[in-house]
Amino acid sequence: MTDSELTAIHEIEVAAGSKENIDGSKMKAWMSNPSIEVLGALIEHILPLARRTDPPPSMEEMCRTVQNYYRQSLIQNVKEVTMPPTGTSVGTSLLPGSNFSGVTRLPRVTVLCA
Repeated sequence: MTDSELTAIHEIEVAAGSKENIDGSKMKAWMSNPSIEVLGALIEHILPLARRTDPPPSMEEMCRTVQNYYRQSLIQNVKEVTMPPTGTSVGTSLLPGSNFSGVTRLPRVTVLCA
């Protein structure tokens, strides 16, 4: 891992632990980072707290980030990464407390992110 990746991951962890709002430009920079480690940290720590971002990322931006993470995981053949089984899993991990009851009737998760 490079120094810039370690720095980004540290910033993500600090932002996740803070009570302050997260700067939207910083969030977009993290979301566009090509590193699987940075995207993994972002998905684990920040995307569930996306409402604290000012301005918050769109659902399309969040879905694109998750898709990029899984795409990079498959490309790099990272064995510990598993694809979520349904759209409900993705939806509730992105926006905890949201009602995604209709999502279970969708045939694929890509419908949410298309």
